Amino acid sequence: MKTYEPQDDDDHSPQAIEPPTEADVDRIARLIILAKREIRKVVGKKLIGKREDLAPINEFFEKGGQISPEVSTAFGVAFGNILVSEERDYDWWIAVYGNSREAVVRFRKTALLFHTESFFLKRLEDGQPIHVSELYEEVVSRMRALSQKVLLTN
Repeated sequence: MKTYEPQDDDDHSPQAIEPPTEADVDRIARLIILAKREIRKVVGKKLIGKREDLAPINEFFEKGGQISPEVSTAFGVAFGNILVSEERDYDWWIAVYGNSREAVVRFRKTALLFHTESFFLKRLEDGQPIHVSELYEEVVSRMRALSQKVLLTN
């Protein structure tokens, strides 16, 4: 999980963290719709935006095959959507990098970010196994621990 903690040599630090615009919300929604279509087509199940979605997403990855970067991004955003719907104090924000805008899940109004769009893509590129339920628990645990640190320092 990539979280944003400002560092002097950090080239991946966003220039800004902004609330999503209408265009950002539309893009997030389109990516979630793409994930839903792929799950229905490959696994035959429906995503509902809740923790129960972890199993069909995992089943999709278990089936293997080539997964395009766009589909991987869509699954990352669907995973983030589960996090936002299931966990308190997390919401959609946009990390701005020059002309690029990336949907991220943010803890309250802190610099603690979960980069949804590249979450699965990085793992696929690195050849790492994807066990969606375990990854979800790992993300939640890590975000909770980091959020406690953030709250203690504020």
